[in-house]
Amino acid sequence: MAAAIARHAGARNIVVTDLSDFRLELADAAGADLVVNSGTTRLRDVQLGLGMKEGFDIGLEMSGAPQAVAEMIDNMNQREGGVYVIPFSFPVVPRGKARIRVQLSAAHSTDDVRACVAAFVAARDAATARPHAPVPPGRRR
Repeated sequence: MAAAIARHAGARNIVVTDLSDFRLELADAAGADLVVNSGTTRLRDVQLGLGMKEGFDIGLEMSGAPQAVAEMIDNMNQREGGVYVIPFSFPVVPRGKARIRVQLSAAHSTDDVRACVAAFVAARDAATARPHAPVPPGRRR
């Protein structure tokens, strides 16, 4: 679902990492440009392969694997203004009630908070604006 939302929002490079090949296949079908098993491939190598000099604009780390979380945070720290999202899912919240956590600190300015809210509103609006036609499995955009 995150890949489909990112596609609607106009993301340039949608790279999905996970430890589960099944979930990677779902992400591929949902429109990811590239799916990567984070247990075997480093995010930095993916970035270099795409010709990127800075970290990704938005990072959605859904596996919860400690190495993947640490790597995503390092990646997001490579650029100014990156957005890192951590989901809340079962068993933290009841099944089917997954949530996204936003954590603020005194280091965030009013402009930072406004930019974060605007990004979530834009993603919501893009996701509800029109249905997404999934890409067939194995096809790279």
